Amino acid sequence: MGYRKDKGTYNTWCAMRKRCEYESSDSYKNYGGRGIEVCERWQSFDNFFEDMGIRPEGMSIDRIDNDGNYEPSDCRWATVEQQQNSRRNNRLLAHDGKTQTLSQWAREFGLTPKRLGHKLDQGYTLDEAISLPIGVRSNANVYTYNGESKTIREWSKETGIKYHTLYMRLHRSGWT
Repeated sequence: MGYRKDKGTYNTWCAMRKRCEYESSDSYKNYGGRGIEVCERWQSFDNFFEDMGIRPEGMSIDRIDNDGNYEPSDCRWATVEQQQNSRRNNRLLAHDGKTQTLSQWAREFGLTPKRLGHKLDQGYTLDEAISLPIGVRSNANVYTYNGESKTIREWSKETGIKYHTLYMRLHRSGWT
């Protein structure tokens, strides 16, 4: 009876149980092997279906608490982006009273995650990494950013970053 309700939801339920309960599953080490379980109620597909409903197109099951069990109070249908943001290996960064993943901050400030990560790996704080102009060097003293060309001193005044600090950042990044 349960399988006929929705094939996609049924397949999700089977995959969830497999990764938590079967040591032969390739995903077991990241789920059951870490102690993540499927609650007693969800051992029945009909109960799972009653609690979660039909899996929306393009979504998958997501545990809100990455270390929590599969149970009604900790699960939702999530987009790929939501799933990516709740991974254990995400780099979480706090700024202005808000904590987000590196990818979320990069998107918010118009940077690529690779670019932002590179700046942070070079020792910049998040605040420094997002405020440093990204420019194309047009000559030894003038840098172009968003179509505006200025000297380091002019960029320093506009951004509020000390001249020497900005010069060193540009120099370390290979822009001088």
